[in-house]
Amino acid sequence: MFGKISVMVNSYHHQGVRLPGKGCEIKGKSEDGVTEAIEVMNHPFALAVQWHPEMMFDSEEQVKLLASFGDAAKKF
Repeated sequence: MFGKISVMVNSYHHQGVRLPGKGCEIKGKSEDGVTEAIEVMNHPFALAVQWHPEMMFDSEEQVKLLASFGDAAKKF
């Protein structure tokens, strides 16, 4: 989605996903190995992030993430 290997996020959580569920893949990890993004495979648009993109409205990457969610919702 971002077209790059690394993006800056505002991750400040005390829990995280260690093992993804069936049909899910880890798509992003922090430098310390904490899962930050998961995608549900074989689904038009299902992903989860452990950061707060809605609080990073000045970030081009985060706006792209939120816009992608909005586009998927319109199609649904």
